[in-house]
Amino acid sequence: MARPRVTLSPAEIAAMEWTPVTGSPDSFEKILSRDPLTGSHTRLLKALPGSTIGQVLVHDFWEETYILEGGWWEGETFHGAG
Repeated sequence: MARPRVTLSPAEIAAMEWTPVTGSPDSFEKILSRDPLTGSHTRLLKALPGSTIGQVLVHDFWEETYILEGGWWEGETFHGAG
């Protein structure tokens, strides 16, 4: 099953609110697309400097995250910009 195509302009993305990420008080997200049947989603993630996630987050849906600058540690893995 193909994922639906979502087209957002830079102005539309800029107008979206950053919302807190559950379980990570120093991280915020903008959900760009979400599949209501599976929970799979594409998001922008913003974390405050020095933020950490103490454990690897495991879930039963597909997730795509874009990190535009900075990065964060998830367990023993560093996720950086790009």
